[in-house]
Amino acid sequence: MPITSPAPPLALTASSPVTVSGTASDNLGVTSMYWFNMQTNDSGSLPGAATWNFSLPLAAGDNQVYVWAWDASGNQGTASITIRYGTTVGTQMDVTPASGFTASTWKARWVFLE
Repeated sequence: MPITSPAPPLALTASSPVTVSGTASDNLGVTSMYWFNMQTNDSGSLPGAATWNFSLPLAAGDNQVYVWAWDASGNQGTASITIRYGTTVGTQMDVTPASGFTASTWKARWVFLE
């Protein structure tokens, strides 16, 4: 029962809500599904289906999200993802080399997450 979007295990986003989607299958059929965001305490149920999606409100920082699915016999499958929500995702800063270094011999690059 994989989450297909955003791509696990860690997704980065600068906007909320995000759409979480995936697939579920079982020889008896998926009868019900449930999702939960540990940071916001938001949750919801979904009808059992081979493909599914829901809109997920996010809190700033890391959001640990779980999705459960059950079949007609009560067997359970689980998937999870961490979605990092911040105002700046993947900001890049290039640094000019100090005296004695050239761009062809030295370059530094940092990525900052808020």
